[in-house]
Amino acid sequence: MRKSGSEDALSHHGVGHALEALKAGTIKRAMIIGKGSLFLGRLTNLADGASFIMEGPGAGTEPAQGVSQSDVTEMLLAALSDVAANLQKG
Repeated sequence: MRKSGSEDALSHHGVGHALEALKAGTIKRAMIIGKGSLFLGRLTNLADGASFIMEGPGAGTEPAQGVSQSDVTEMLLAALSDVAANLQKG
């Protein structure tokens, strides 16, 4: 069976194993982490890495446990406060 263009591109970039395991149902999700140069990140103060989560069909349907809406709101406000503080420094 021939792979579609997007599946071929994913396999070429190293996430093919995760894609195959998701399709087979042996895993529910996979986190892909890409890290660039620590030196260049410090030098330019820019992010040079990326992370993402791949989920199979139905993987995100379980209800969240132990986190209330107020907890999420507090975390978001703290993160936005950090972003604002970093923007003021620059």
